[in-house]
Amino acid sequence: MSRILASAPGKAVLLGEYAVLDGAPALSLAINRRARVELTPCDDDGSLIEVPQLGIEPVRFELAGEGGIEWDRSDWPVFRRTGAVIEHLVAHARRRFGSLAPFRARIDTAELFAGSVKLGLGSSAAVTVALDAAITAHASGRRAQESPATVLERLLPVYRGTQGGHGSGVDLASSLFGGLISYRLAGVRPIVKSLAMPAALQLLFIWTGTAASTPDLVAAWRRWTREHADEASPVLMQMRQVCQSGLEAAELGDADELARAIGAYGRILGTMGDCAGIAVVTDAHRRVMEIAGKAGAHGKPCGAGGGDLAVVAATDAGGVSGLAEPLAAAGLEPVALKMDRRGIELTRA
Repeated sequence: MSRILASAPGKAVLLGEYAVLDGAPALSLAINRRARVELTPCDDDGSLIEVPQLGIEPVRFELAGEGGIEWDRSDWPVFRRTGAVIEHLVAHARRRFGSLAPFRARIDTAELFAGSVKLGLGSSAAVTVALDAAITAHASGRRAQESPATVLERLLPVYRGTQGGHGSGVDLASSLFGGLISYRLAGVRPIVKSLAMPAALQLLFIWTGTAASTPDLVAAWRRWTREHADEASPVLMQMRQVCQSGLEAAELGDADELARAIGAYGRILGTMGDCAGIAVVTDAHRRVMEIAGKAGAHGKPCGAGGGDLAVVAATDAGGVSGLAEPLAAAGLEPVALKMDRRGIELTRA
């Protein structure tokens, strides 16, 4: 019995957090840390899912009638999101291909963690993309001939459902396409464009020391914009303008202007967080931004904020490397991340 190995990269959002939900363009980078899925056909009574990073025993299941799954246990709160995704993917595969043989799968997201702490690199999206590729290949006997854009549109509704209904899908797109992308929502339809990384742009990622919940932060922001539309409107306008400037800079390969846009967006995230009463830019993010500014670089939260990562952008490699000492003095730790040009990958072993 052949094993199916699927992997998908995590992501780091450079520009467009929150505003992407209102149609602004976002810039996102696939990074060289991956979620990995190993799927193996098995006997009828051997189906199970292993997720070591959840800290639970393997979850056994049976493929039920009508395309469903019967879980041996349903009282794993930390497994519910993963379980819901698997249920959707299994049902889709059985509808599309007519049948699905029993299988066991191991989901490994160790590269997207620091010990037991998620780094905020889009592990849920990367797992969804890798699982979809593995289950589709298992059901079809080959890798299905779907474009990344087609898979993105198919996966987006179920993924949003696991994210409280608010996920933009930019992390899914990064995991599927790889490299640097621009991402925009035209209504509910995602539009993705692959971009070349400006050659002079230098990026440094820093762990703030605290994990954050993106769905909670985004839900709080959406609630505030609904209840305070007049106050939110000028902030959203500023966010859109900076996102558009950053996108144009990326398309032109203008590293200086893109770095400035990244810094400007970080300051706006601080403003929007203050307005909405949300701790988007934390004390650790502010320290990173201050240290970056003194070195002539530009910093911001990387993602929804509240913790997780910060990113520093510069066009002078010496400016980025020179940040190591002041960051260490502030108790802040760089994380070794690079762009991964590869999106979803699948092999048989």
